[in-house]
Amino acid sequence: MQPALSSLPLLVLLVSSSITRAESPHTAFFKTHCYSCHAEGATEGGLDLSKLSSDLKEEKTLARWVRIYDRVREGEMPPPDADQPTAKERTNFLEDFGQPITQAHAAQKGTVLRRLNRQEYENTINDLFGTNLDLVSLLPEDGRSH
Repeated sequence: MQPALSSLPLLVLLVSSSITRAESPHTAFFKTHCYSCHAEGATEGGLDLSKLSSDLKEEKTLARWVRIYDRVREGEMPPPDADQPTAKERTNFLEDFGQPITQAHAAQKGTVLRRLNRQEYENTINDLFGTNLDLVSLLPEDGRSH
């Protein structure tokens, strides 16, 4: 029993290194469908996927990944004259990227500003200045969203 326990760290190390070396699904997708036009010298559209950062916290990087995601989702990429991914490959790619992109986009959003309606505006002005003015009748009509 003792020799088996002593070899456990070696087994964990071997398994983890093989996982690290294994290609991620998106790398295989890129190699098959994208790198011929968008990597290492062939950078059509100014896009080199082999050098594109995966740090979605950077606004420009996130915007680029959103554009890539959208183009693959809409079937614009790969172009019609190139080998097309199967429906399953495309779906897997979109599922792998959809959630992280959505989470990164949500994390970058700030506070949503909204316009005060006429009644809210009147209340705010009266509260700020200690007045009791009827301002609603002087303000333009509220839009339908209010």
